[in-house]
This record gives sequence, structure tokens and C-alpha cells, in this order.
Amino acid sequence: MPKITRQKAEELCDKALGEKGFVRPRRGSRYWELNDNFLGWVGLNIGAHPEFVRINPFIGIHIVPVMERIASLEHKKYRKGDIATVALHLGEVAPDVPEFVFQGIAAAEDEAARLASIIYEYAVPWFQRHANYEVILEMLLQEDYRLGGIPERAAVTMVAMGQIDRAREYIRAKLSEYREAKSPYLPWFEPFSEALLADLATHDQR
Repeated sequence: MPKITRQKAEELCDKALGEKGFVRPRRGSRYWELNDNFLGWVGLNIGAHPEFVRINPFIGIHIVPVMERIASLEHKKYRKGDIATVALHLGEVAPDVPEFVFQGIAAAEDEAARLASIIYEYAVPWFQRHANYEVILEMLLQEDYRLGGIPERAAVTMVAMGQIDRAREYIRAKLSEYREAKSPYLPWFEPFSEALLADLATHDQR
């Protein structure tokens, strides 16, 4: 049985997802158009093994204004749908679905079609329920204690919601916390925080 490569498995998944209505730019992750501000996001964690390829899908929400602002503050080019604002493993919304294993070229197309169908069935309704600033902010704040958080996304989400004072207080508190703990994230987070606080000060002067 001819082996399947990681690249071929990913190509088949992209094709199957495209047939369901997902978009994948030349570079970046796949996304589902919701509205001008929110995209459903799909990431594929691909593991290549000697006899098979295993794919673990992740789903999430990409908030366009939030990720645009973060990219600007980091002096990076914004790429639509490239990074999720918040994400989780597909298994959290579809716990009984068997894992996606690609063994051989012959069966790989069917497995890719199954992956796309499951993502469409479970992820699209999840996208629609979570395309909301307050819902995503709550998820981001929950990440604070689970994984150390991604506070830049929480703070910029607050800004997008018009909660400027809350964002300022939150980012200052996180910066103080990181400094006290000598966090390994501090060399990155400190300049980002200072850039965001300066940006918010400019907002106050308008």
C-alpha cells in the first residue's frame, strides 16, 4: 500500500474543506467567513509517522479588528485568518468522533472528506455561537489561569469593545505580574504593553 505524505494529506484536507466552503489563502490557516469582524478558524496539527499521518483539527475564532491591531502594534503584516484569537481542540465540541488517521493513498481522500464533514457539522455552528466579543473575551480571560493566558488578545478585545479603561488596567496588572514573576514572556510582553498603552493615550487625546 503506497504511503501518504504529510503534504498530500494536507492537500486533500484543504480540497475537501474548500468544497464545504472554507477558505485557505496561499499562506495561512483555513477560515470560514462569518461577517466583517469575525471569522471561524481551522488549524490542522499534522503528525507524520512511518506508516500513517495523523491530523488533529483545532477550531477557533479570529476577530479581524483585534488581530489587525495586534499586528500593527507588533509592526507585522496582518494576514486575514492566519492566527486564531482563541482556539480549542475539535474534540472539545465533538468528543465521540474517531481520530483522523491517513493510511495509504487509496483511503486518504475518504478520510479527508470525513474530516471536512465533521468540521462542517460541528465547527460551523460553534463559530456562529461564538462570534461575539463578550463570549470570546470570557474565553480569553479563562485562558489566563489555564495556560498563562494570551493577555494581549484579551486587552485588545476590550479595546475593540470600547472598554478602554478596563484594557488599560488589565494590561498594567499583567505587566506588573510578569515583572514580579520574572516571566519568560516579559521581553516580548513589555514592549507590546508599552506600545498598547501609548496607543490608548493617543486615543484619550482625540
